[in-house]
Amino acid sequence: MTCRLIFAAAALLAGIAGTAQAASTPSCAASGVVNSVVSRFDHYSHRYIGYPMTITAVEDIHERRIERMEKQYPVERRYCGASVVTSDGVRRKLWYLIERNFGFAGIGSSVEYCVSGLDRWHVHGAACKSLR
Repeated sequence: MTCRLIFAAAALLAGIAGTAQAASTPSCAASGVVNSVVSRFDHYSHRYIGYPMTITAVEDIHERRIERMEKQYPVERRYCGASVVTSDGVRRKLWYLIERNFGFAGIGSSVEYCVSGLDRWHVHGAACKSLR
């Protein structure tokens, strides 16, 4: 019985890993990606900017470039850009990076983002350079 459970669990995990490998990196305009960026910005803006700010509109979503997954580079990276309007009425550039196979335990995708002019510690370089 215990051996069957172990084999069943191993088969399930192999299926999950196989699915993660077969999946492609989400597009720049994928609703899950855009919603993740907007909700994370809205949640953390008061800590980084000093007062609450939200993204009220995301426009002109486009892919800047893609770095395909290869044997030497097991993480596929899609670099994206967009224009956002924040709750103070200012239009800013949004830069974000989607990394496939970089989620929790190497399964799924990870998204990093930067809004130009609001990265006061230059975590992503001047004018969000590392995400462009």
